[in-house]
Amino acid sequence: SSLKGTKGCGHAGPSVCVFLALLQGVLGVAFVHGSAFTASSSSSLLYGPDFLVPENVILVTFNYRLGAAGFLTLGSKVAPGNLGLTDTLLALQWIQEEISLFGGDPAHVTLFGQSAGSAIVTSHYLSPLSTDLFVNAIAQSGSVLSDWALISVAEGTRRAKVLAQGLGCNVTEDDLTLLSCLQKADINDV
Repeated sequence: SSLKGTKGCGHAGPSVCVFLALLQGVLGVAFVHGSAFTASSSSSLLYGPDFLVPENVILVTFNYRLGAAGFLTLGSKVAPGNLGLTDTLLALQWIQEEISLFGGDPAHVTLFGQSAGSAIVTSHYLSPLSTDLFVNAIAQSGSVLSDWALISVAEGTRRAKVLAQGLGCNVTEDDLTLLSCLQKADINDV
């Protein structure tokens, strides 16, 4: 079965919010897809359940906001960034609250990810906000310490302003006005 939700969408809005897919078994396994933080999804044929569901696990895959919708920062409280990471935290919290309804044990959830998903897994492994939400972690092909996984707030802000300027926004405006301009842009142009 699959479940959809829009809780915790932040400034990106519900059209790009979290989507969860559950496939029933016994052991709880949550998979974070790779994407270079910009593309892909949990429904990719690369990440199908074919190998895990026959092994008696509950596989939970989920999407998170990518690109500017998920990781844009203006270096301020208006747009602090990492909404994609927040989406994954909300998915882990949901798994803790609901996995028992599918026969899983919330005390035995394994979190694993590939590439950018691996960086997210290791971010959660190190974060006090999420360490109680899973007991095992598998990081495939990267970590939060990989040079491609982190950028400075200054670099993130610079990239946001380059994007905003390309979309016709006035980058000298205050952050709230700049964010409003970005939100009005067609998602296909972003």
